Amino acid sequence: MDEAEREAEGADAESDEAAAAGLGPGLGLGNPGPEARGSDDSRSDDPRPDDPGPDNPAPDDRGPDDRVSDGPGPDGLAPHDPGPEHSALDLPARERGSRDDPVLDHDGPWSEEDYRVLTAKGIAHGDGRAELIDGALVVGPGPTRESEQAVARTRKALDAALPDGLRVVGPVALRMGTDCVLVPDLVIVRAAAESEAAQESAFDAEDVLMVAEIVGPEHGAVDRSFKPQVYARARLPYLLLVDHHVPFAAASMLISGRYHEYARASGAEALEIEEPFRLRVPQAAR
Repeated sequence: MDEAEREAEGADAESDEAAAAGLGPGLGLGNPGPEARGSDDSRSDDPRPDDPGPDNPAPDDRGPDDRVSDGPGPDGLAPHDPGPEHSALDLPARERGSRDDPVLDHDGPWSEEDYRVLTAKGIAHGDGRAELIDGALVVGPGPTRESEQAVARTRKALDAALPDGLRVVGPVALRMGTDCVLVPDLVIVRAAAESEAAQESAFDAEDVLMVAEIVGPEHGAVDRSFKPQVYARARLPYLLLVDHHVPFAAASMLISGRYHEYARASGAEALEIEEPFRLRVPQAAR
């Protein structure tokens, strides 16, 4: 008998001994096969609760509704909790994508060309008045019934007092410098400049004799203090400020780069000045 036949007989003998001991094929000693288990044996052939199966899918096969939270994470939210919703406005403009909003979709400083496109869509004359100050877009309050009445009253007084060669216009865009466009309520300009501005959609500061701002309780420091500084920087000779709420009116002239008040009236008193032309501005409708 050769060596291969002796190994085969040894394997058959081991198999017979295992069968006589009640062991199943392929099972080790001390691990009874199905035949040796009694009916009361606590072990079962059914899969364990955590064994994968048709009724108990593997973790990777579970749907979003089948997942069980292991408790809150370090941020206080369950692992599957997406967290609070965020508005698209919380994202930078480049991540928001286009929302067809010329203001929200704009990145970087504003140029005068950007401003022209914006105002051509009527944005500046909607809920507020848009102005451009050194590349920054500033939107102030829109007109009220009281402010419109005060503007009309002041315009009427200016129209009656203006000498030949001057016109009162407004509200109108006024170019103060590079990427700087303000919109005063009223502007006194050379009559010849009116046709030129119609082509450019804005007046140049060099064509302006006087600028008038009509303010009320809805206006803050931008209209009362900051814009006059920009007018002075552009060297506009005269400034008329009318507050229809207090009421008061004040006239200032440019001296050494700053405005100096030279006439004031309050309450029911009318403002009267002699230069740059004789003018009387009533404080209340007659």
